[in-house]
This record gives sequence, C-alpha cells and structure tokens, in this order.
Amino acid sequence: MRSSMLTVLAGITAAFFYASAFIHPAIGQILFPIASIPLFMTAFTTNRGDSVLALAGAGVFLAFIGVIGVLPSGSLIGALLSFMLMIALPVLAVGYFYSTALPLQENGETKWVPAEAAVLLLTFIGLSLFVLAALLSNVLMGQSLHDVFYDTTLPFAEKVSEHIKNINPNLPAEVTHPQIIAANITQQLPAFMVILFTLSQFANLLFAQWILFSRGLIVQPMPKLHCLYFSPLFSAGFILSGAIYMTLSNSDAGNNYLFYFTPILAAFIIPLVIQGFSTVHRFLRKRLARFGLFGVYLILVFGLLVMPVPLGLTFVAIGMGNQFIMVNKKSADD
Repeated sequence: MRSSMLTVLAGITAAFFYASAFIHPAIGQILFPIASIPLFMTAFTTNRGDSVLALAGAGVFLAFIGVIGVLPSGSLIGALLSFMLMIALPVLAVGYFYSTALPLQENGETKWVPAEAAVLLLTFIGLSLFVLAALLSNVLMGQSLHDVFYDTTLPFAEKVSEHIKNINPNLPAEVTHPQIIAANITQQLPAFMVILFTLSQFANLLFAQWILFSRGLIVQPMPKLHCLYFSPLFSAGFILSGAIYMTLSNSDAGNNYLFYFTPILAAFIIPLVIQGFSTVHRFLRKRLARFGLFGVYLILVFGLLVMPVPLGLTFVAIGMGNQFIMVNKKSADD
C-alpha cells in the first residue's frame, strides 16, 4: 500500500513539475526540466505494471488543475497528450530498460544495461517524437511543423533584428532581416530539440539513480562516466551527415529538406558530445578535487547554454579524437 501511494505521488510530482511552466515562468524554468526525475525513480524502484499508478496520478492531477483553470483554456487535452507522449511514457520506457539486470556472468557478477544504450534509446525516442510531431502537425495545427516553428520564432527574430541593427546599423539585410533570422533559427530548432531532450533526460536519469543508490535504495551502481565509449561508427556517421548537411545548405532546393535532416545530424552529434565529456572528465578527475570538478562542470553547463554550437562542436572534436586514439591503440594491440 505504501509503495503504491509513493508511486502515485511520483506521478503527481512529475505532473506538477511539468505544469509549473503554465503556472509561473520563473518556477517553470526550475521545475520543468527535472519533471522526469520522479518517474525515473519510479522505474528504478517498481515493477513495470506499477507505472500505471504513476500515469494515473499524473493524469488526475493535470485534469484537476485544468478544471480549476490553472492550465490555459482549452489546453487540457494537449497538456495531457504532450506530458504522456513526450515525458511519461518515454521516460518510463528508458528507466525500466536501463534498470534491467542482464544475465549473470560466469563469475556470478551482475551486469546491467550500459549507460551508452540508454543514450541511444533516448536519442531514438527524441527522433521518433520529432517525426510524430511532424506527422501530426497538419492535423492538429492546420500547417506544417516547419511553419509552426517559423511563426513561433518570428517575433523573437524581430527583436533580435532590432537589437543587431542598434549595435551595428551598417550590416547587410541578409544578416539583419527578421525573416531570414527566423528561417535560420527554424532550420536548426529540430536538431537542438533532439539534443536537448536526450542530454537533459540522460542527466535526469543519472541524477535519479544517484539519489537512490546513495541512499541504499537500489543496488545498480552508478556508471563510470570516465569510461563511457561509443562505436567509431558515430564519427563516420557524423562526417557523412555533416557533408550531406553542407550540400543541402548550399543548394536552394536542399534548404527545403534541412529542417527535417538536422535531427539525423543531431543523432550522431549526441554520442560524440557525451564521448567528449567523458574524455574531459577522465582528464580532470585525476587533477581536481570533487568541488573543483563541480565548479568546472557548472561553467561548462552555463557555457553550453550561452554558446551551444562552438562548445558542443568542441566536445564533438574531443570525442572523435578519443575514438581515433582508441581505434589506433586497439589496432596496435592486435
């Protein structure tokens, strides 16, 4: 009984964190990104059948705040669908998959699903959600997903354009025109959304695991972040998809397909970014104390929010370099 109540409470908590974005923007900025943590904790500590209780608790809570007017008028169904499809179901699927013990080894040691597999599953889910949104956009919104993103981005692009003109009024129109700025942002949004979904949910997964493991509530040990390793095929895929991206971006006809191609490029970027972070972590953990590491990673997270492209590509380059070294080392050993 107590376990069932805690599972329901986890669902309600996740729904409250999700709904915080509608309640108050400042609160939502803090709580919305961590909405999946209670559900990940549920996946670590309950059976798959118990997830129905968490989903029921979340659904009842969202319905309640929709009825009393906390959610925007007419948005209850949309909020329920987006929470279930974009947060609850994917998170529980990944959580139960990652917390699965593999068959015992010959030495009797228990092995677990590797963290790299969770990253790849999250990436696949992120791509699937984008495809689903693109397919449903015409039905639900009456226009393509590209047009929805463009219309949403245009007011922001107008403010950016005005700000740029105030700083440097001599820049050409190709740089400052709000429609061009909006079009460029729109093309990159799908990739950023897939990357943000995967990395944020992976971070929440590890944080939920750390909370439970540190308190002795689960036996699955934390993954060794300095030992994460992905196949060199992701480096080859990134180079190939990058070449295709450049070809499309330099072609007038290809620009129409960039919006739908960038998530594929993102799928190869994500493992390399994590590989680069793992390499940096392996280097720093031997040279800095725990609080020093924490400070460096806070700076890196802030840097990724401010300068995502240059810093992200730096991690990609480090990850690819590490894979190149590992492949050469293995070849030499063979």
